[in-house]
Amino acid sequence: METKTLPHDIELEQSILAGLILFADMRDESLTQLIELDFYQTRHQKIFKAVKYLEARGIEIDLVSVVRVLKEKKMEKLTGGGSYLAEISDTAPVPSNVKVFCEKLKNISRLRNIITICNNTQNQCYDPANDSIELINNFQTVALNLDDEITPDFTTKAELTTQSIDRYLDAKNGIQTRAIKTGYFLFDKYLGGGFRGALLVLIAARPGVGKTALMCNMVERMCGAGVFCGVFSLEMEKEELDDRWLAGGADVNSMELLNSNLDDDGWSRVMDSADKQSRWNLLIDDQGNISIDELKRRCRRMKKQGVQVIFIDQLSKISGNRKKSVFERNTEHVEELGFLKKELGIPIVLLAQLNRELEKRSTKKPILSDLKNTGQLEEEANVVFLGYRKFIHTRDESDRNHAEWEIAKNRQGATTNIKMFFNDKRMRFEEISNQKGI
Repeated sequence: METKTLPHDIELEQSILAGLILFADMRDESLTQLIELDFYQTRHQKIFKAVKYLEARGIEIDLVSVVRVLKEKKMEKLTGGGSYLAEISDTAPVPSNVKVFCEKLKNISRLRNIITICNNTQNQCYDPANDSIELINNFQTVALNLDDEITPDFTTKAELTTQSIDRYLDAKNGIQTRAIKTGYFLFDKYLGGGFRGALLVLIAARPGVGKTALMCNMVERMCGAGVFCGVFSLEMEKEELDDRWLAGGADVNSMELLNSNLDDDGWSRVMDSADKQSRWNLLIDDQGNISIDELKRRCRRMKKQGVQVIFIDQLSKISGNRKKSVFERNTEHVEELGFLKKELGIPIVLLAQLNRELEKRSTKKPILSDLKNTGQLEEEANVVFLGYRKFIHTRDESDRNHAEWEIAKNRQGATTNIKMFFNDKRMRFEEISNQKGI
């Protein structure tokens, strides 16, 4: 099998090194943009390292000082010493545009790294004992790290200020392109227009309160407004979710829909609902028993297809190491999702079930500290919604439609408690209109 030589450009490397030694005005760009391993030849790596050594100590850089360092570090024979440096200084073409030369060298270096990554992954694929999902996740992580090198790590204050002023002017002119509206007036009001940028949003409550219902309501309103949503339903089948959306859009009872007990008018509304919802930008994944690594991989795929916000129902259904406690698994998973939302740059909405500790209190309404018993959820989340329905605890018919969703943590603004009307026959949360004047 033919072995191909890795991509390189020796003349380009010589030109950059000659420029580093001979011209001080070329050093800032080269020493900032390049690293030792960007050079293909080992001796070029060592010469670059010697120049960096002198620059870090504030010692004047010239042919003599570089040769001296090579001697001190016992690298003279390896590099060719003074004779080689004199040769490239005399014959190598001086870079006409040092930034362009450095970018070319960086590109060639990156090509070598890509080949190495692919080869390593390919070799691991021949071992049937390796986990394919883990290999894919590791490959994606390493590849994305290479991609990050292309983007500058730093933003100047001048650039940041200009971007911020643009955001403020957009808001002033009613242009909220960076905020994804939840579809609920008060949620959006207290969240500064909606979900903004890379967020980890937590919807937490005891079983039966309506976490999935609130998610479905948000997805319906967002998709109806043209937002591209992604949903991971780790607990419910996708058909169950669609039953809710179609019944909700038609304003019919989902049980009557499933039991075919609708009259002609009801069926007509269902068909109208189906026609509208078929045009939603929505991706659904209902595979259960999914690991955090596989979940992250699928989230990346959704983002590549254009998804603007991802919903995950729910935390406890993400599979993990059974040797760890529930607290440890939840903490690990929510930390990984915290990293992922920043990597993807979009909101991730995670549903989580509060444990039974609050049931021991006389007041059953959840508080932020209840999350501490579930994992380090509070620390990682940017926004926390805590749900409460009186009827679950009192079974008093007068409490049946009472609901509250408290914005208990909000890094984007104020916290507040929002009272809502819950229609348990339609699985819908509605705002109480007299609150909108707040």
